[in-house]
Amino acid sequence: MIAAAAALVLFGASPALAATMTSPDGGAKAWASQTNSQMNVRDAKCDGHWVYGNWNNTGNRMENKAGCNKTLSGPVSSITAVRACTEIPLGTDSCSNWG
Repeated sequence: MIAAAAALVLFGASPALAATMTSPDGGAKAWASQTNSQMNVRDAKCDGHWVYGNWNNTGNRMENKAGCNKTLSGPVSSITAVRACTEIPLGTDSCSNWG
């Protein structure tokens, strides 16, 4: 009984996000790490467009304007979902589904 309770605390308290989300154009990647308390956004394509990630099905946004193959990471609280987007000036941004 004690082992089952310990397993629940260790494994059930904060489920990890399994997916790294990628924008449809392949330019942005976003994922959570550090037990879902750190957001990561990577510019995965050398196309001159900057990228951003959203978390928790909201407008919460981390922008990465550092350029090609650069990752920006920062602390946020309790990530439950992420999506990756490439900023398309004068057009519709290329955004993944939520994952």
